[in-house]
Amino acid sequence: MRKAPDYAAAMQPTDRLTGSLVRLGMVRNADIDRLVDLADDTRAARLGDSGPAFPWSEANQREWWTSRVTDDDVRVFAIRLLDDDSTLLGTITLSSIDASNRVAQLGMSLPDPGHWGHGYGTDAVRLLLAFEFDDMNLHRVEMGVFAFNTRAIACYEGLGFVREGTHREYLQRDGQRHDMYLYGILEHEWRQDR
Repeated sequence: MRKAPDYAAAMQPTDRLTGSLVRLGMVRNADIDRLVDLADDTRAARLGDSGPAFPWSEANQREWWTSRVTDDDVRVFAIRLLDDDSTLLGTITLSSIDASNRVAQLGMSLPDPGHWGHGYGTDAVRLLLAFEFDDMNLHRVEMGVFAFNTRAIACYEGLGFVREGTHREYLQRDGQRHDMYLYGILEHEWRQDR
C-alpha cells in the first residue's frame, strides 16, 4: 500500500529571511534612532552615496529615514545579528520596483565599520535575492557600485552578479574621478548558482 504524501509537512512555513549570520526584519522606531546616530560617521556614506558625504542634521536624517521606511515603492529591511535581535547592523532595500518587467534595484548600508568584513552583507544579500526571486517573482535585480568599493564588489560578484557596464568617471571624490560599475543578476543565473 502506497503511503499518502505528507502535505502538512511540505507546507510548513520556512523563515526565508533568516540566514546563517543575520536576519532581515522590519525597521523599528528605535532603529531609526540608531541609524540617525550612525549617520554622523560619513565613512559608509562615502562608499555608497554619490553626493558629498557630510553629516545631515538630526532632523533631516530622521525625516529621511522615516519617509524611506514608509514609502510604498521601497522595501526596507533591517539587518540584525542572528544571535542578537537587538543589534541593528544596517539596512538592505529593494527600490525602483518595476512589476511589469519584474526588475528592481538593490541597495545596502552597513554604516558601522566595525561590522564590515564579517560576511553580514553577503548573508543579507543572499537572503534578499531569495526573497526577490522566490516570493516577489522578480526576474532581474540590479545596482550600481563605485569602483573603489572593493568589499561590495567582492560580495556581489561572489553571489553571481555580473558587471554589465560602467558609468565612466561618474563620481567626484577627494579631488579624483571614479567609475561606477553596473551590476545585475537574472533569476535563472541565481538559481543556477544555488
